[in-house]
Amino acid sequence: MEKNITSVLVEKIITHKVLNEETGEFETKDFVERRVSAGIAKGWRMVYTNKYQEVLVKVCNGRVSSLLFVWFSSQFNKTHIDVALKYDDAKKVIDGLSKTQYHLVLQKLIKNNFLKRSSRGVYRLNPYIYLPYGVNNNMVYRLQKEWNELEKQND
Repeated sequence: MEKNITSVLVEKIITHKVLNEETGEFETKDFVERRVSAGIAKGWRMVYTNKYQEVLVKVCNGRVSSLLFVWFSSQFNKTHIDVALKYDDAKKVIDGLSKTQYHLVLQKLIKNNFLKRSSRGVYRLNPYIYLPYGVNNNMVYRLQKEWNELEKQND
């Protein structure tokens, strides 16, 4: 049985100042505030619309990959920054999900810089594309700084 993880209602656009990873300066960015229904933590998330849509188009090519993309995104919030993503957990929520589909979508998200592996089986969202539920401006700065450090470690 599929839980309702796809009904997303766009409420409004929010503007925040964030650190630009290339220039090191603060700049104004627009985020989309979304309300999410049952099956995912309640509340809003913020996305950099251009980069988010670019990843969405490259990763989602069908019903299962779209549901899996939403599921991956919903696993993160302000208290769960580094998350162990497991096939068995996704399988409970998404009917018809195979291990191959799961790993293919996960690899596409990593390749498109939406997720980064922080340790074995543990991943982190790119705060320059997607900010999880409940983050504030101070957390945005900290998450972006930690992401930059993680990028340097993987080079």
